[in-house]
Amino acid sequence: MRAFQLAGVKAKPFLDPKFRKVCEDTVKARGLQPDPGFLDKVVDFLDILKVRHCCFIIGPTGAGKTEIWRSLEMALIAIGEDCKWEQVNPKAITADELYGTIEKGEWKDGAVSVIMRNMSKEINGYKPSHLHKWVVLDGDIDATWIESMNTVMDDNKVLTLVSNERIPFTATMRMLLEIQDMKHASPATVSRGGVLYINESDVGWKPFVESWREQMDPVAQSTFYMLFTHQFEANIEQLRRNFAFTCPILDMGFVQTVTCLLDALLMMVVGGRAKDVFTPRTSFFLRFCSFLRQEQKLVYESFFTFALMWTLGGAVADDKFVNHRRAFNATLRSMARGVKLPELGECFDFRFDVVAKDWVHWETCVKKYEPVSEVLYQNIIISNVELERMKHLLDLHVKRQKPMLLVGVAGTGKTTIVKDYLAEVKVNSDMNSASINLNSYTTSAALQNIVVGCLEKRSGHTFGPPGHRRCILFVDDLNMPYVDSYDTQSAIMLLTQVLSYGQVYDRERLDEKKTIVDLLFAACMNPKAGSFMINGRLQRRFTVATTYAPGIQVISGIYTKVLGRHLEAFGQQTQRTTEPIVNATAEVLASIQNSASFLPSAEKFHYQFNLKDISNIFQGLLSTNSAVFRDPAGPTRFLRVWLHECYRVFSDRLVMESDAKELQMMIEKAVSKCFVGVGAASNREELFAQPLCCTTFVSESSGERQYLPAQNLQQIRAAVEAKLVAYNLEHATMNLVLFDDAVHHVCRICRITQNPCGSALLVGVGGSGKQSLARLASFINGQDVLSILVNQHYGLPELKLDLQAFYKKAAVKPATPQALLITDLLHAVAVSHLPEELTSHEAFLLTDSQITDERFLVFINDMLSSANIPDLFAREEYDNIFSAIRNAAKFAGYADDRESLFQYFLDKVRSNLHLILCHSPVGSTFRVRGRKFPALISCMVLDVFHAWPRDALVGVADRFLVVLAERNIPNEETLASIAHHAAEVHVSIYEANRRYLEEERRFNSTTPKAFLELISFYVRMLSSKQENVQFNVSRLERGLAIMHDVQEGVADLKQDLEITLRQVDEKKIATEELIKQVTAASQVAAVEKEAARQEHGKCEALAAEAQRMKDQADQELVEALPAMEKARAAVDCLDKTSITELKALGKPPRECIDVVAACGFLLKQEKRKLDWKGCQKMMQSPQQFIDEVKVFNAESIPEQVLANTDALIGADFFNFESMKSKSLAAACQELAHPAPAT
Repeated sequence: MRAFQLAGVKAKPFLDPKFRKVCEDTVKARGLQPDPGFLDKVVDFLDILKVRHCCFIIGPTGAGKTEIWRSLEMALIAIGEDCKWEQVNPKAITADELYGTIEKGEWKDGAVSVIMRNMSKEINGYKPSHLHKWVVLDGDIDATWIESMNTVMDDNKVLTLVSNERIPFTATMRMLLEIQDMKHASPATVSRGGVLYINESDVGWKPFVESWREQMDPVAQSTFYMLFTHQFEANIEQLRRNFAFTCPILDMGFVQTVTCLLDALLMMVVGGRAKDVFTPRTSFFLRFCSFLRQEQKLVYESFFTFALMWTLGGAVADDKFVNHRRAFNATLRSMARGVKLPELGECFDFRFDVVAKDWVHWETCVKKYEPVSEVLYQNIIISNVELERMKHLLDLHVKRQKPMLLVGVAGTGKTTIVKDYLAEVKVNSDMNSASINLNSYTTSAALQNIVVGCLEKRSGHTFGPPGHRRCILFVDDLNMPYVDSYDTQSAIMLLTQVLSYGQVYDRERLDEKKTIVDLLFAACMNPKAGSFMINGRLQRRFTVATTYAPGIQVISGIYTKVLGRHLEAFGQQTQRTTEPIVNATAEVLASIQNSASFLPSAEKFHYQFNLKDISNIFQGLLSTNSAVFRDPAGPTRFLRVWLHECYRVFSDRLVMESDAKELQMMIEKAVSKCFVGVGAASNREELFAQPLCCTTFVSESSGERQYLPAQNLQQIRAAVEAKLVAYNLEHATMNLVLFDDAVHHVCRICRITQNPCGSALLVGVGGSGKQSLARLASFINGQDVLSILVNQHYGLPELKLDLQAFYKKAAVKPATPQALLITDLLHAVAVSHLPEELTSHEAFLLTDSQITDERFLVFINDMLSSANIPDLFAREEYDNIFSAIRNAAKFAGYADDRESLFQYFLDKVRSNLHLILCHSPVGSTFRVRGRKFPALISCMVLDVFHAWPRDALVGVADRFLVVLAERNIPNEETLASIAHHAAEVHVSIYEANRRYLEEERRFNSTTPKAFLELISFYVRMLSSKQENVQFNVSRLERGLAIMHDVQEGVADLKQDLEITLRQVDEKKIATEELIKQVTAASQVAAVEKEAARQEHGKCEALAAEAQRMKDQADQELVEALPAMEKARAAVDCLDKTSITELKALGKPPRECIDVVAACGFLLKQEKRKLDWKGCQKMMQSPQQFIDEVKVFNAESIPEQVLANTDALIGADFFNFESMKSKSLAAACQELAHPAPAT
């Protein structure tokens, strides 16, 4: 249609006045406006369904796609054509769960296969009367699942499953795909269905406002019409041009937020319920009018301005270089000319008070700070303007049951705002709350398990929060789940399913749905982490509000209260430093944030400086005790503690020396600016004197651990060395060289892990001493070191078991020991907490090499952010844990309910279990993990291990070369030269790496481990060479001794040689005589040899003749063997009957007589030829005759016998064929066989 319009051609729409009137009535009945554009889309949609069994409904979020097909459904029902549909979000479940799969040899149905089978067979609620059955696929398209629908969408109309089942798509079935775009759909997919596209302007936001206004009285209707027209519609385009919003938000999203806030504000005035606003023709506005009477229009305008302020201005993006809120303040004042906003301050600083009929400052809502003893520092929340107004907005949205999304960078207080609101809601209402932290590995299945785990079954398939109460589910890091190749996050799709339809599929039985009720949502996300933004279809469900980084004034108001209360017992001079310290801290943070050197980059991605850093600084200041700061030097000593905390929080994470120098200048500048007139800061040399290191273990000798600066480095080193000796007595020996940097790192790790909720991230290359120093620091703090033992079989289940054990050890203590005196228990009751000896502090030491599966960090991320690891314990295990900690929780002031006990358990874990993660910065792994799991950076204190300085290298070399001084090189100067040379070689590699980076743009890391290997290799090589030299010396000495022995032996042999020579001469004469005798004998032997040679020639001639005769006989034998075998076979054919028959012949032929006579020559060796009577006599016994023939040896016939038989055998008739032709007896025929063989 649009194409025709662009071409100047008007297409005539298909008109069905009756059905259009039905659609109009249906739309009105649903509380919507019968907008012509909307009705056109409904009718167009029906036209498409008449010709295509598959239809794509495409359009931006909030354009009315769902309302179009729902309105068509109701219109069809209104004309008597029953319609039933089932909805599935194909991206909220896996492809196997969508279509089905084979598990353990059995087929398991998927959601779509169940729905289509039920529709096709008209079972399970589907009837023949349902003339329209729709499968609604409400979710993003990708090639993974849509390709399996090709046979459904084309003319085959069949869904083919992996199980080879084919489900036909009947004539009453239709498939609707409600999507935002088709960028991941192939042309083949697009061509298989009809398309209904809805532009944002086709329906627009005005019908929504009209439906909202219909429930109001005339004054409200006219007032809000004027306000939406003149303030929103007239300015929205200009606002979009002038301001950048935190998230892409359509006009419909803004309008829905404005109306939501207006509804909540109006309900707050009259005490109405949420449903009152949406119930037509209620007395809601009548009550409102009776309540306000004269000022009704003023309140409407003021409420609209407030709603517009936080809808548009609250979503404006934060920019540290441009104050967008100040610019929006001027814009809003020009838009809302009829509302008298206070001149001083920004519009965001005020709210409209209905009672006073005026705008009042948010300061009136700020609560007075009342310190609470025995509370975790991380749980201290100071009321301020930003906190109170954001909590008020949250409360308005909760009243209207609309989710709210706080968007802001790390450290802007998003999570704190929501959690503080949830804590107040729990106390002041009957609502529960639960929290979820999403991460890169959060899938839809994992998220569904967490969500359903917060609910209980109510009736049928309906699930809701326990106790029939409502629950606010807080989803933190909403944009962190992994984005697949089709720009989809499965966890986000599941939340969209819950918010849109209030249902999820049972993952075990996908033919069942779970309906979720009384569950509200609030969320936070960092727009500079994860996927940056979330799917627009989910975002539309939320009201977006930007949280800004607090300014210096807000920071000063918060921490002046905290530090001022802490310093009340420190003396007046120290108390006067409160405001300068707070201002200087804020000044340093502002300088860092505005410096280009401290912006995050690929190498410095962890350069994230925010309000959390200031909190860490003041946590260190609150660790001080007034007892050691009351003397005249106390104020200066306290300022040095503040300087130390600034260095630790800001400087310890820096990776470049130039950054550290710039930070030093910032701190000095802040001191000069903010400490004017403060006597304690007048002596700059004393204030910035180095070394500056604060510890608690140095003061242990005085009986009480005090956090204060050490006098000098030697004092700290002595204390650390004493602790190292004690450690080596109780544990495996660590041969550490405590050079200056090592001592400083021990103190830094102690500072981090001695604070409740303190976790350390030690960043350094391999061999820099991270693990060893962490173990020593944990020992100094009295913490047991826990670790995991990783092998090839270690996986997530094993890590989960280890974390269970760690949690129990840190938070669940056994029953009170008998040795605990009753006085201790009474004291515990008095101070409202358990005795200190019943608490346990543990250090969980984890290295990057132990993270064999990236999913390990899912647990670690949850442990750091909130200590709440979903499904870490089963419900029964939690019951046992709660039973064990119930008394301790009561002592600590927690309520005796499941939620409070769970919170106490988490607080104890956070307080007592300290994670120390050792990670190498080499490569991209550290950066990727920091991006995927933000708690690794935001919830841990970094300590970067830099390259060892020259003095450290020399000290380490000296320690390892001591073994040479004891054995081989007693010269100390030589050892010192070797140590300095090794250090120089290692330091020179740093310069080579720098040049390599400049010239080749490639990194090369040189680790302290390489230096240790160098020293170790040198020691081994030197020892080996020395041993080799010593071996060669010993060998030469043994050789000389042998040569001396040889000389003595040679002298003796010389004498023996002379005697032997005389004997040789005598033997020589005898030998010559013997030679003469042998020569004579040789002549005689030659004659005999010639005679023997002649005889040998004769023998060879005879042998040759014999060999010839033998070869001839062998040849004849070979030729005779076949005939002989044939004759033997013929003999085997003789039987008694045939011989008897032959013998009985009276006058046989001559040939027969000759054959038998030949047998007589051979068998009886007759001298002459037998006549027939002689032949008959020979065959007198037929069996004997047969036996004699069979045993006759044809290979050894005498020569005379052969001569006698040759004449007979040589005859022509003497063969089987000739005898057979004469029809002679059978025996004669067979006896004729052997004759040729002989």
